[in-house]
Amino acid sequence: MKTMCNELSTIYTDEEINKQAEIDEAIMNEAWRAAEERLCSFCSIELAQRIISELKGLYSIYNKSAVEWYAELYDPKIGGYYYSNSARDNKYVEYNKKKYRLPPDLESTSQAMGVIGLSHMADKFDGNIAQALPEWMKEKMVSFVKNMQDEKSGYFYHPQWGKELTDKWINRRGRDLTCATRILNRYGETPLYKTPLEDRSKDKKSEKASTAPHLKDKDSFEIYLNSLEFDAQNAHSAYKVGNVLESQVTELVARDKELQKEGADYSLLSILKEWLDARFNSENGTWTKAPLYHDSCNGILKICNVYARAGLTLPDSIKSLETVMECITLKDEPLHICCILNPWYAMSTLIGCIRAYGSNDGGASKLLSEIREKVYPKLPEMINKTANNLKLFVKPDGSFSFFKNRSADLSQDMPVAIPKTNEGDVNSTMICTTAIPNHICSYLGIREIPVYTESDRMRYINVLERNRLKA
Repeated sequence: MKTMCNELSTIYTDEEINKQAEIDEAIMNEAWRAAEERLCSFCSIELAQRIISELKGLYSIYNKSAVEWYAELYDPKIGGYYYSNSARDNKYVEYNKKKYRLPPDLESTSQAMGVIGLSHMADKFDGNIAQALPEWMKEKMVSFVKNMQDEKSGYFYHPQWGKELTDKWINRRGRDLTCATRILNRYGETPLYKTPLEDRSKDKKSEKASTAPHLKDKDSFEIYLNSLEFDAQNAHSAYKVGNVLESQVTELVARDKELQKEGADYSLLSILKEWLDARFNSENGTWTKAPLYHDSCNGILKICNVYARAGLTLPDSIKSLETVMECITLKDEPLHICCILNPWYAMSTLIGCIRAYGSNDGGASKLLSEIREKVYPKLPEMINKTANNLKLFVKPDGSFSFFKNRSADLSQDMPVAIPKTNEGDVNSTMICTTAIPNHICSYLGIREIPVYTESDRMRYINVLERNRLKA
């Protein structure tokens, strides 16, 4: 039986956890068997077995202690998750000669919650993250999120950064808007005020206050796009531009719908596609003319995500895919964790786009067949290289750092941790423990193999409960 500390608090015993771990082991064995069987429908038995063997090697890197690490970052008094241990253990950080507080933030909270579902810890609850967590977390977390919303604009602003600074970084503001609404949605809640994501076509006063100036109309949007620093000779430029655009796609799609309802004879999404297509390099499938390096693939991912989320048809998807495959097996040591994630993310995004919207270079079924022939024989090498690269970033507590020997102390240009600290952070650990394996499984065409299971969730809950009782 579970130990009841009070009417709202539950602690699982070691016996209960161990019993569940035995059940989980059987579930995992069946997941691996089913994955191999599925692969055999795409390739030979020998190749399928080699792919599964390499994938198991990658999964062996994941340390179960990361579950407790995640849970320790939740602050029961505030209702949010910290970005990292240094953020939790320090009140302030100095950045540009100014002190900033280090409380929990929206993106870390959204990502930490997301891991519970993406890692399969919430499978017992059909993936419902809110149900997988203690009921007492809801009130604090919902309040934590809602109190950041600005009534006039509908955006969410962290008190440590403020409105003026956040408005200078559209990528930060856009991600906070997305993360805040995602957290509330998980709890069946809505923001206190209308957001820029909502239909404001019938609310002129609200629209005027909330629509970003550069999304107002065709001319404003074209001026904005042409102001972006898109340097064809710099591979990182495509990533930066793609990152800024991706952070606004949800707003852009919502605004485009409003304009169509108002009778506009143009589409912001069509303008965006024309602008991106014109900068595509058909020789290498990227948006740069720079020599192939990890940043080439990072740019492909970000811009392909813009196409995918906006429902736009890609340019030459085969050429882009070939470049992505080269990025995965580059001999160069990856500079940061996204150099490992982004090629796999780009591959699954490319496939998803082809299935949903086709491509400028051919029909979906023909392209998918051609892609499978090109990629499958190379998958064992690609997965092995990915595993070896991941080992460079893992920490003793099971977390992962953004750079090899330190975490990124800025998140979308905002200070979130103590600089030069050799530690894991929520973003990087989420990337490594859920995004990378799930994108690999997605590309392989197999069901996601759980990284964590119900017994891990039980240990996670124990940490949350004990910290709550101590708070």
